[in-house]
Amino acid sequence: MKEKETKEFAVIRRHARNAMSLLTSDVLNKATTFVIYLLVARYHGPRAFGQLSLGLMLFYVFQVFATAGLPTIVTRAIAQHSGRTDRYCANGLAAGALAGILSMLALFALAFSMRYDRDTTRLICLLGLGVAPYGMAIILESVFRGRECMHYIAIANVFSNTVKVVGAAALLTYGFDVMAIAVLLVGIRWLILVVEFSFYWKFLQVKRLRIQFRFVKRILLRSFTFLGIDAIIASWSSVNTLLLSKLATEYEVGLFSAACQILQPMALVNRSAVAALFPAMCKSYAMNSAGLRRITSWLAAFLAFFSIPVVVLLVSFAGPVVNLFYGGKDMQQAVPLIKVIASTLVIQSITSVFGNALWAAGRERTVLRIVSFNLVANIVVGFLLIRFYGLVGAAYTYLLISVLNGVQHWYSSNQFLQSSPLDRTVLAPLAAGAMMCLPIVFLASSDPITAAVVSIFVYVACMGLFAMCCEHGSLRNLPARVFAPLIDL
Repeated sequence: MKEKETKEFAVIRRHARNAMSLLTSDVLNKATTFVIYLLVARYHGPRAFGQLSLGLMLFYVFQVFATAGLPTIVTRAIAQHSGRTDRYCANGLAAGALAGILSMLALFALAFSMRYDRDTTRLICLLGLGVAPYGMAIILESVFRGRECMHYIAIANVFSNTVKVVGAAALLTYGFDVMAIAVLLVGIRWLILVVEFSFYWKFLQVKRLRIQFRFVKRILLRSFTFLGIDAIIASWSSVNTLLLSKLATEYEVGLFSAACQILQPMALVNRSAVAALFPAMCKSYAMNSAGLRRITSWLAAFLAFFSIPVVVLLVSFAGPVVNLFYGGKDMQQAVPLIKVIASTLVIQSITSVFGNALWAAGRERTVLRIVSFNLVANIVVGFLLIRFYGLVGAAYTYLLISVLNGVQHWYSSNQFLQSSPLDRTVLAPLAAGAMMCLPIVFLASSDPITAAVVSIFVYVACMGLFAMCCEHGSLRNLPARVFAPLIDL
């Protein structure tokens, strides 16, 4: 009995560790890049800051093509059959190197064709030298994901990002310019690649790495669908901002971006959780579709459990939240936008679960069709609503397209799973979220902090009560029962 309990908690700890590893890596990458922006602006002023911003923006665009849609294919294949690890790693690295070199050359061509200043062109080309190692490092990270050893990703990123921040501070302190920062950032990309490959070589019991050019060609052809998805999503994410910049002003763009940024911390947590469990979804589908349906329903309810109280608090206390993060009376104009788009946290978290279920089942063409339709719908709806309603129209466009995206993913998942991927377990956090509104209604006007604390307590108490009702009054071994879809894999 104790051995069984130990095994159950080991499974839970492994998935929690993987999710925390991915979250740590994402947070560190974003935070350290932000610190470098601040340092460059402080030491070298607006022009150098603008050069670095332009160079990194182009780098982020071309890194999409450097990965060539390969990571999902590699993770899925290895998760379903771990014996494929060496084959997919070797050939995935070869494919990633080829895609990275082509993307790097394309970036060089763009930099020269845009006729920027000589030093700006040189900076962009310097940063472009990091595109190929980035693509290869992402392939290695997809191998770690497939083998559910995501802590190696976190270790490599913690070490490399520490070197990045310390190195940037030292270079700028001793008078080096932004070109030196570009060299440092490229060096960090190579450092991550070397560290992750050393982890792969030492800890994953490599037997033989052999490149098969026919297999490289085959996985590249298979990856084009994922590349299309990544490219469309990258374009889709900027539609509302571009429409606002054309139909309104930069002032409205700033307010809309500020509202969206408030949602990012919780969205980052949700993405990390889904990414950490994607290998488990692939394994469950390899066994049978019923297992995938079970884990999909469970994960949707699990993310709803954390997202719903955040949405309630954001809608209820949007003003204080904006004041805390941004300050200033002008930024209070973002409050109505947050109240409109906050619910997309729940919608998008559940939608991402359905999307990963479709990927796990090899339905990436379905996802490509969905995101293509979303892009067109966003352009049409956004143009009409932003043109006639301005900033509020952008917020409602964001909400409507999120709902449209969620409905399409739910319908497609329902089709191949042959039953709804949402079950009654998702009703518990919805009901608890409704109950937590009561103390907010009565206490928010007099004491917002007390109202927020009491509402969270009410939410947790309601969820505990629902759990007791479902388990006939017993909470014994509750964690094992809650995480049963993962433990049973």
